[in-house]
Amino acid sequence: MQFRRSYTLALSLVTGAVAACGALSSPAEAGQKALLIGIGAYQNIRPLVGPPRDLVRMENFLKDHMGYRTDEIAILKDSQATRKNLLRTMNNWLIRSTKAGDKVFIYYSGHGSQLPDTNSDEKDGLDETLSPIDTTKEGGNQITDDEFGAVLAQMSDRDLTVIIDSCHSGTISRGAVEPAAGTSEDQARTFIPDLSTRGAGPTSDQVHAHRGEESFLKSGNKLRIWSAASANQFSWDTLDGGVFTRNFINGVSKKLADKNKNGIVTHAELIAYLRTEATEYCKTNPRCSQLGFTPTLETHPSALSRAIVPVAAEPASGGSEETTTETTTAATEKPPSKPEASAAEAVAEVLVQSNDADVHIELSTGRTLHLGQEFRISVTAKKPGSLILLDVNAKGEVTQLIPNDIMLQNGRDHEIVPGRKITIPDDYYGFAFAAGKPLGRGKLLAIVTEDKVPLDQLLAANRAIAVVPNSEEFVSELASNLLAVHRLDKKNRAVRWSLGALEYEIVK
Repeated sequence: MQFRRSYTLALSLVTGAVAACGALSSPAEAGQKALLIGIGAYQNIRPLVGPPRDLVRMENFLKDHMGYRTDEIAILKDSQATRKNLLRTMNNWLIRSTKAGDKVFIYYSGHGSQLPDTNSDEKDGLDETLSPIDTTKEGGNQITDDEFGAVLAQMSDRDLTVIIDSCHSGTISRGAVEPAAGTSEDQARTFIPDLSTRGAGPTSDQVHAHRGEESFLKSGNKLRIWSAASANQFSWDTLDGGVFTRNFINGVSKKLADKNKNGIVTHAELIAYLRTEATEYCKTNPRCSQLGFTPTLETHPSALSRAIVPVAAEPASGGSEETTTETTTAATEKPPSKPEASAAEAVAEVLVQSNDADVHIELSTGRTLHLGQEFRISVTAKKPGSLILLDVNAKGEVTQLIPNDIMLQNGRDHEIVPGRKITIPDDYYGFAFAAGKPLGRGKLLAIVTEDKVPLDQLLAANRAIAVVPNSEEFVSELASNLLAVHRLDKKNRAVRWSLGALEYEIVK
């Protein structure tokens, strides 16, 4: 579309937008190592039933879908997973045995908890922990997030995927979380340390190294940390394994997370799917609904549009989660080609969300516009919030329509309320929109955020109703903020937002 002026798209942007939806590089181009950790047979704290099943599922997932061989996967189960052995294996198997550019995959299924923070790097005063097999009832022998962050920081030049299926922060004072002995209902993967015998801090052997995750993410390195639950929440253990692990694998291997049905599951699609499934699970588990269950993804915004599975590693036909055979030659063949997404779809697909607010977009002309035809855009929603309206044209160029400078200069906000239609351009704009080149299919996106999201700086830089300088980067950063955890809520739930979309076509 054309908004007050025409604009063109550099060829490099189109290429970049489409390439971002492709798969990650083939495993053959670099070495790779995986470490899978599963702990259920705890002796000092409550045992878990799901981790043994989780390990089988994850090992087969790596072989059947991610291109890993048996000799590239190390497994630490139950008695093998002591604190000392976990740290030693991370050092020897991962840090020392891989090099820059190699792929490293870390998976953990077991208990998680919290301990008092001793180096003042946590706003809530608590360190999140992983609980090895030799964790004591007082909380000793755990691995803090500071220590784990130091391990990751030593692999900052690798392509890192980390998946943690545990309660990252069972609140220490909430003893009610502990289930009654012998209960058969699904359990939270947390335990409450008894701090009465050891003062306020961790045991003396828990070295608090500099926490490197935040700076690591900002540096643009290839790091993806998937967590079953956010800081103040719980993951859930069942006889059929961890709920999060099961959903993660099914979302990718069965392509249940492939919302746009193009045969590729991206990081944005998977995190949206995991949160939807977590919400559905909590509807069947009152304790889950009360305590919260929000899967999270920490990564650089540019990773959201990337595929989870390398194309060369995807099997020609779906593998069973129970199979233990190694990947065959046929399993490394490229799957049948899918229809190529339009440039508009390629840029917009990083925004994956349901439309709970029933956001509706309407074009005054209908969905087909003729070159030079004037038009208006109207948006309504059934829930209140802040409106962000974007146009993604046929070349993948993004224009931020709302909020804009004219609204600001006229004292009008971009808040939307039920029953109130927002139309652009309205009479006070003093000009009209006209359909212009490029010809072809584009997409209008209307985002309504019910929560306060830190987007002021990003949106303020693009209020001129003109093409944003880097469309893919802009949309990825926008999506990254919308997919964040809402820290102002004590449950650390997901940000509440809805997405409405309308495809259009400009013809001569």
